[in-house]
Amino acid sequence: MNYIFELMLYMIGQEKRRETLIFKKAEEYSAYMELALDCVNQKEFYEYDVVEINPYFRYHEIFKEFFTNDEYKELKQNLLDILVHINFETERLSGMTKKSFYRILMAKACQRGELGAVVAQKWDALTIVEEQIITNALVESYITGDVLGICKRTIHDFFPKGNVYFHHYQKEEILVYTAVIKNNIRVKKLELLIELFLPFQYDIQVYWKNHFGIIDVDETMLLDQVELY
Repeated sequence: MNYIFELMLYMIGQEKRRETLIFKKAEEYSAYMELALDCVNQKEFYEYDVVEINPYFRYHEIFKEFFTNDEYKELKQNLLDILVHINFETERLSGMTKKSFYRILMAKACQRGELGAVVAQKWDALTIVEEQIITNALVESYITGDVLGICKRTIHDFFPKGNVYFHHYQKEEILVYTAVIKNNIRVKKLELLIELFLPFQYDIQVYWKNHFGIIDVDETMLLDQVELY
């Protein structure tokens, strides 16, 4: 990593609290790198890590006279840390697209219960990446109206080894095969997806580890590994 924003985005992706990082002016640093790491190829960072940086790499105009003397050295280091965090959040927000802004609004609406009490109660089961998948799907559903297609794709994003089948002939029904072992967290996530994306007129059948049997498809007709439809 070379840039502060790379490190911060890494923390977001790993669901670690980026606000706990402590940025400090390095005693020695390269003029060509923003992060002054002991190991140039360092890839793992943790909450409350002290990260030494070259504050002049991108923020020269802000810090060019900041450390001209040792007076109030501790205070200056604390201010540096605060300003780096503020600068990152400003850069992150200034780079947002309209869709990104809508996604944030959707997430807050879900958390407040504006899309139903079930959604609000189960929202905490999601990871940050899963929240992004859902809010992207919600925005797309409002734009395109392709409810069934988005429903199927979103369920597959959560259960990539599974499958989704739509039954339109005798009744409107959706069959979801997750291909994973059932547990409370996975049930909450699937119930959340059903609440948000499944059209009201559809019934749903959920199969977890074992698939329902399909004639002439040997993989679904294994002894002791088949569910009845």
